[in-house]
Amino acid sequence: MLFTKKMHLCIILSGDIMSYDEYNNLFLKCQNDGIFETFTFDIKNSKKMDNYNVSIAKKKLYFMISMMYLILRKKEIKLNNKILIEEDDFSYLCLDNKKCEFLSPNMTNPIKNEFGFKIEPFKFGDMVGITVYKNSISVDDIMNIYNILKKEINIDFDIHISYGYYETNNYNEANFKYFRGYAIELLSNLHKPNHRDIKNKVQDNIYTFNDKIDNDIKSILNMYSIKDDIIYGPKIYYKLKR
Repeated sequence: MLFTKKMHLCIILSGDIMSYDEYNNLFLKCQNDGIFETFTFDIKNSKKMDNYNVSIAKKKLYFMISMMYLILRKKEIKLNNKILIEEDDFSYLCLDNKKCEFLSPNMTNPIKNEFGFKIEPFKFGDMVGITVYKNSISVDDIMNIYNILKKEINIDFDIHISYGYYETNNYNEANFKYFRGYAIELLSNLHKPNHRDIKNKVQDNIYTFNDKIDNDIKSILNMYSIKDDIIYGPKIYYKLKR
């Protein structure tokens, strides 16, 4: 669930009313205490695109972040170390034929009555994102994968990128811990002028770009491809253009 502008005035949690500024302060505090790190990728100026081009851009962005997710899955197996969030009530994109397998641009969350984007990768409108455990992988490594995929998939539009920590996936704990759903909402809007003061306090978006394509990235890129405006892969086949 995303807030609308009208909902930004206050947040109601467990019968208490917390101002938007107070909840933003909770976000700032949890940048030290948070245990989950979320990255959001939002198409820049999508409202200025016509329906045809924004449809293609959304499919390309979801495809790219799905590739990033699969690359991180490969790295987990190789390093025997958890990187991507894995909670009991979430749904996931998988490398194999398990029940969580999906990779469709029109994918919907199979969990009924979910709240807080309990699916990975998550998407809403023209925003897509992934979540990792704190200190499991660096921002530099994520951005290296992003830049390689952006080049390989030929992403020809600009993307807003934000990242930050949150503390809980349980909405019932949201009155004292910073909740996933609110973190995603804030991060996906962090580029907007009314959030600029928060952005300046939590991230500078400076990273080192290393364009080396390692074996984990190669193996995923070899599985999936875009040719003649069609995405091909073992789990997907769909046209980018109508």
